[in-house]
Amino acid sequence: MTIPTPPSSHHMSSQNTGQERIAIFMPSLDAGGGERVALTLARAFSERGHTVELIVTDTSGPYRSHIPENVKLVELIPSTRSRAYWQIMRNEWRTLFTTLPPLLLPAPRFKRLMPYLPALGEYLERTPIHSLLVFNTYSNILAIWAQRWVGRSIRIVLSERNAFSE
Repeated sequence: MTIPTPPSSHHMSSQNTGQERIAIFMPSLDAGGGERVALTLARAFSERGHTVELIVTDTSGPYRSHIPENVKLVELIPSTRSRAYWQIMRNEWRTLFTTLPPLLLPAPRFKRLMPYLPALGEYLERTPIHSLLVFNTYSNILAIWAQRWVGRSIRIVLSERNAFSE
């Protein structure tokens, strides 16, 4: 499977001529549509002079070989699920009733991602990124929680995808 080459720069607006550090967060490098879009954007941003880091929880997958050579791959190291829940409760106690519903989701994928929440928060604290692009429903929730704890403003672009069926 090939990943399309992004459009040439003359199609893009030249309003932002400054170099930015952009992070793209997605759970894995599986061969899905969101992953393909993320890698296409990573290539386009890096070709325009931006520093791009691809943050994943699993570095294996069919798209690993499609990562552009000037895009840094960052693998998050999982913590215990109880540490992740403790961090949420400690930081979100004022908004516990709005925070609680996602924690109760029975979704296995969400429960699998929870141990990576502390590592994502630590990454955002120590890495001076300008923007964080996120490509998955449950990753969106983790990114919002992690960004709230950082103590500085980070532009987050959340992305949802859905396959319609009849």
